[in-house]
Amino acid sequence: MQSNRQVDVILQNNTQELLTVESCQTIFGSWAQSYAPRIGTAITKQGSGKWSTVSDFDDYQVGAYVRLGSTKGYIDIEWILPKNAAEFQHSVQVPVDLRRQIRFVMASASYRVMVITLLPAELIAELDAMPG
Repeated sequence: MQSNRQVDVILQNNTQELLTVESCQTIFGSWAQSYAPRIGTAITKQGSGKWSTVSDFDDYQVGAYVRLGSTKGYIDIEWILPKNAAEFQHSVQVPVDLRRQIRFVMASASYRVMVITLLPAELIAELDAMPG
């Protein structure tokens, strides 16, 4: 059975940083109409953003990148869901003062959701230091 591929990316900004979309580009496929990033759009502190890419043809790969700016540096997010869904690739680079947690939901071989949570580095250090 053939189907269009889709990747949704949800970014939860659990920091005090205002994030701004600096650049974005599809690598394969297109932005989903309601979830295309726009340069200059802000994600407020404690806010969230969502982007979605869809394939242009049945069973074709889909991928994109988004670069966000903050006072701490750039956050770079990239994803590719190729024809072979088992080879899904992603990259999330954050500045040294931030940390990221990534969770995936695989609704089907052709549909993935990547949930990224940004956290201040000092919060992670505090959590790691707590007795468990």
